[in-house]
Amino acid sequence: MKMKKRWTVLLCAACLAAGTIFSPVTGAAIYAEEGGTDSSELESGDYTYRVTEMGTAEILNYTGSEKDWVIPDQLEGLDVTGIVREAVAEVRPILERVTIPASMRSIEDGILYDKEKEEVVSCPRSKTGEVHLPEGVQRIKDHAFYGCQSLTEIEIPASVWSISQYAIVFCKKLENIVVDSDNRNYCSENGILYNLNKTLLLAYPGGRTEKPSLPESVTGIASNSFCGSRITDLEIPKNVTGIESGAFFGCQDLERIKLPKGLKNIEEQAFFSCEKLKDIFYAGSEEEWRAISIGASNESLTDARMHYNYCEHIYESSVTAEPTCTAAGVKTFTCSKCGNKYTEEIAKTAHVYQNGTCSLCGQADPAVANPSQTTPDSGSQTTPDSGSQAEQITVPTPKFSLCKNTKGKKITLKWKKVSKASGYRIQYSADKKFKKKTTKDCKKNAFTIKKLKKGKKYYVRIQAYRMVSGKRYDSGWSKAKGVKVAK
Repeated sequence: MKMKKRWTVLLCAACLAAGTIFSPVTGAAIYAEEGGTDSSELESGDYTYRVTEMGTAEILNYTGSEKDWVIPDQLEGLDVTGIVREAVAEVRPILERVTIPASMRSIEDGILYDKEKEEVVSCPRSKTGEVHLPEGVQRIKDHAFYGCQSLTEIEIPASVWSISQYAIVFCKKLENIVVDSDNRNYCSENGILYNLNKTLLLAYPGGRTEKPSLPESVTGIASNSFCGSRITDLEIPKNVTGIESGAFFGCQDLERIKLPKGLKNIEEQAFFSCEKLKDIFYAGSEEEWRAISIGASNESLTDARMHYNYCEHIYESSVTAEPTCTAAGVKTFTCSKCGNKYTEEIAKTAHVYQNGTCSLCGQADPAVANPSQTTPDSGSQTTPDSGSQAEQITVPTPKFSLCKNTKGKKITLKWKKVSKASGYRIQYSADKKFKKKTTKDCKKNAFTIKKLKKGKKYYVRIQAYRMVSGKRYDSGWSKAKGVKVAK
C-alpha cells in the first residue's frame, strides 16, 4: 500500500475546559492535513489505527456505540494525534459529545490550535466579543470560525499566510475583520478581508446589514465570502469579472444586486438559497447577459426579475467652456460608471466697468453718461445716483491673511472683510500669469480650494466686488500668492 496523505479531523469545540474539549458532533467538522504514515493497519479494541512517520497513532476507524465518545490519549502506548475523515462515518449519527485528548491540540483563550499553535483549528460557537489571534499563527483552517454567532471582531496577525475560504462564515454578529498592516498576504479595509492588493474579496463580516461600499480594485468575489450575510442590497464593483462558488450562499435577506457589464463567470451555487432575491440590475444588454457563464444551482439568480442596461449614474462635472461677459459657458457632467454625458449652460458673467467701459470686453457703461467725469484711480468707478449727480464708488482691494496648503489636496484662504463688498472673486492657476485659470465666487471672507494635484505649485489672487443698481464694480486684483501642495 503506497504512502499517501491523510486528512485528520478535529471536531468543532463548543465548550473548552483544561485538558478536555467537548464537541457537538452535529456541528461542522474541522479537517487538518497530516504527513505520510506507515502502511500497516493495526487494531486495538474498537479502533483501527496506523502508525505515523512521527511514531504516533492515527485512528482510521471506530466501531463503538457510545453517545459520549472519549478519544483515548494513547493506543498500545502510542500518542493519538489524528483521526481520518472516515473514522466516525458509521457512528456519527448517534454521537452527542466528543472528548478530544491533549495530545491532539493546544488551547489559548478558549480557542483550539494545533500542537505547535501555528494553525487555528476551531473557535467555540459560544465565544463572544473580540478574538485577537496571537502572533506566530500561520494558518486559519476551514470552519475555524464557522457559526460563531456572538463574535463581533476577528484580529489577524502579520504572521498569517493562509486563510481557508470557508474559515469565517455564518458569523451573524461579526462587524469587523482586522488584519495587521505588516501582513504580506492579506489586508483589510473598512473591516472587510481582501488579498494583499485588494483584487479579491475574501470575507465580508456577516453581522453588517448596510449596503457595502467596495473598492474598484476588486476583480473577483471569492468562494463563501458573503456566506450567510445579512445584507439586503449590493453593488458589485465595475471591474469584477468573476463570482466564485458559494459566494452568496445562504444570503437569505438579499433582495437586489447590481452586476457590472464586464462580468464573465458566475460559478455554481454562487447565489444558492437567496430566497428573497427579486431584482437583478445588470449594466449590459440582454445579449451580453446571456453570454455570461452561470453554473448550476443558481436559480435564485436566474429566476429573479432582470433589468438590463442599468446604471445608477454618479456624475462628475467639469467646465468645458468658461463663461465670459459676452458668451455663456458650458459645464459637462460625465458618469464615472458608464461614461454617459450631458451638459448645462453657465450664465454669462457680469461686465466689469472701470472708467466708463468694461475692462473685459470694452463695452461702454450705459449707466455713465459722460465717462470723462470718472476718476481714473484703480478700483474707482462712477455711476449716477437717483438725483443724476455722479457718485464715485471705490472698492478696496482685499489682502490675504491666510493662504496655505492644508489637509492634503487643498488650499485654505482667508482675508479681511472689505466694507460694503457684495462678494469676492478668487482665481487660481498653475500658471504665474494666469493664462489658464479657474475662477470661483464667494460671499464670505474665507474659501477652500479643493481637488488640487499633489506636488504642484498654484498661484492665487482675489478681488472684491460691489453690486450697485444691478451693475458690478470690482476692486483691483490682489498680489498673487504662490502655494505648493504637499506630496
